[in-house]
Amino acid sequence: MIKGSCHCSMIRFEITEPLPRIYKCYCITCRKLSGSAFSVVSKVNEKRFKLLCGSGYLHEYESKPGKFRYYCKKCCSPIYVKVIDRPGELRIRLGVLDGNPKAEISGHIWVSEKPAWEVIHDKLPQYDEWNV
Repeated sequence: MIKGSCHCSMIRFEITEPLPRIYKCYCITCRKLSGSAFSVVSKVNEKRFKLLCGSGYLHEYESKPGKFRYYCKKCCSPIYVKVIDRPGELRIRLGVLDGNPKAEISGHIWVSEKPAWEVIHDKLPQYDEWNV
């Protein structure tokens, strides 16, 4: 079982399956909304994600048509992304996971939008978009 929470702990959740492939995402939207060079993400089955508390604190933002990002209204921590064209799937932001769950990066996505000042030093697969 993997547990997670926002920075202020008003939102808490658990994931009842191991994390599948994990990617560093360099898309401009993730960068703008995280304030960082990349976001670390993993797809999980929505049925394996359980919100333990804080549903009233979840704020929905449509970053692109059909793509909804969920944040904590109080502390602004990004929790997950839901895409209408991908029913049953959530894209979890690994920065909000509690503890230190075992996880290995599988590759880099949206490197076509990676900033020039960010250098990838590993030999993991790189994808221009998220087509994996």
